[in-house]
Amino acid sequence: MPGYTHMQKAQPVLLSHYLLAFWEMFARDGQRLCDCRKRFNVLPLGAAALAGTTLPIDRMQTAKKLNFPQVSPNSMDTVADRDFIAEFIFSAALTMMHLSRFCEDLILWSSDEFGFAEISDAYTTGSSIMPRGPMSTVRAVPEGTIAASSVDTTTKVTRILRYLGRVLAIAE
Repeated sequence: MPGYTHMQKAQPVLLSHYLLAFWEMFARDGQRLCDCRKRFNVLPLGAAALAGTTLPIDRMQTAKKLNFPQVSPNSMDTVADRDFIAEFIFSAALTMMHLSRFCEDLILWSSDEFGFAEISDAYTTGSSIMPRGPMSTVRAVPEGTIAASSVDTTTKVTRILRYLGRVLAIAE
């Protein structure tokens, strides 16, 4: 099949080579999410509102009993920083971007201009302006919503987290 760059035919490629590219993308996405879990799975017990607690608690014993691999080392960082949330959202957004790219390729491939793929009528709907032109709902809906929502959500959450940490550090 032809490989494209900037919507121009570039080099012949195997379909398997194309599909393996997405295998690599989704494998990295999975690794990124697993790596993110390491920073998320930290016991915050004992941080209290800001500077720790005077209660006689054994954080390491509690972490062991609750299956936390580690305890948070600094109480102020624990209550004021939410970087693990931003990291997860970015990882999820990047995964959605890869999925969006795949969906967009399927849309192009099933068009008359490309003709590389054909989608069953069971998975398509008619176009309001071109009744004879089937549109793949299965591909078009994710492709259109994934890209827009992932970037917007990441930006908003990062902005919220920026001020949330500052408020919590000053609160007490």
